[in-house]
Amino acid sequence: MIRLRIIGAGVLLSLPLLFLIVAARWFWFSEVPKFESRERQRLSLTYRESAVELAERPEVATVERAPGWRQTGKIAGTPWGYVEENGQIRIWTGRGKTVRSVLLPAEETTDFAFVIGAGLAVVLVVVAVLTFLGFRFFLKMNRERADFVAAAAHDLETPVAALAMVLENRAAGIESDAAAIAECERLSLRLGRLVDNLRDFLHRGRRGAPVLTEFGLADAVRESYRPFANDYRDLLGKDVSVSGAGVFVRADETLVFQILWNLFANDLKYAAPYGAVEVFVTEAEGFGRATFVDAGRGLKASERRRIFERYYRAKSAMTSGKGGFGIGLCTAREFARAMGGDLTVRANEPKGCIFSLSLPVA
Repeated sequence: MIRLRIIGAGVLLSLPLLFLIVAARWFWFSEVPKFESRERQRLSLTYRESAVELAERPEVATVERAPGWRQTGKIAGTPWGYVEENGQIRIWTGRGKTVRSVLLPAEETTDFAFVIGAGLAVVLVVVAVLTFLGFRFFLKMNRERADFVAAAAHDLETPVAALAMVLENRAAGIESDAAAIAECERLSLRLGRLVDNLRDFLHRGRRGAPVLTEFGLADAVRESYRPFANDYRDLLGKDVSVSGAGVFVRADETLVFQILWNLFANDLKYAAPYGAVEVFVTEAEGFGRATFVDAGRGLKASERRRIFERYYRAKSAMTSGKGGFGIGLCTAREFARAMGGDLTVRANEPKGCIFSLSLPVA
């Protein structure tokens, strides 16, 4: 469907250019010859007037008519003609081999073929460029639309899944009513913030500015881990180790949870099946850092350079059979940088990756 829409848009955008090409071809073969014919008639009339003046001047010396001096017409029964000679025009009149002749400056003429051809070429180039820019703009808008839909789905996926997990745990008797209600309230508040972000994105073409508050980074890591705890236990046989405390950062708590959810979700899909996952919360150089260390399959250097690009998915991710849009890490880094921090990746030795989220300390 998307391919058909793109093809249809390309055809519609190309119609003005195709129409102009057809019109230009018709004009070139139908009208340009008429302009050239009128120009020849104008020159012939101008030179005929000179030939009439020449015929009325008997004092002009006669010369021998050259073989290339072809007759153009007659003046009072006397043949006359003109021929180009060394950038000038030779006009002659008379009968036989001996005629009167004079050299005159050539009349300025208009090369209609060149002028009209150049004009048509410029117009065609301009319309072609505008058509290309219009098609490029359509592709950009189509991509931004898909980007928005994918980003919205990605942002809402984890909290919705967390709500479902809370309800399942309550139904199974794992959590009490009070704990389930408190967790649902927290997740509902975060869903409300996400909806506000999406509304801002629609109304202003971008997400709203981060709402900065002070909170404990280690507490945020532990709370964001809760929706994934059961799955990690199933894979690892234990919980993810989260070490560190006392680090307070100034950031948008909802955006930080989005980043942490992304990191926990990615490690769950791509790293936990191959080894342990640990998180270290530290403070250095004015930044609080949450460092995710895994012993998974890791990323090649070329993949690490591109891992934060929009829509990029590493080869290991594409062959894993697990879904994804390739926007999670890109969005996560955008969030981190919007709050004055960053999200980076480096290799873990002997295998795996180290993702590090840094945020300004409170």
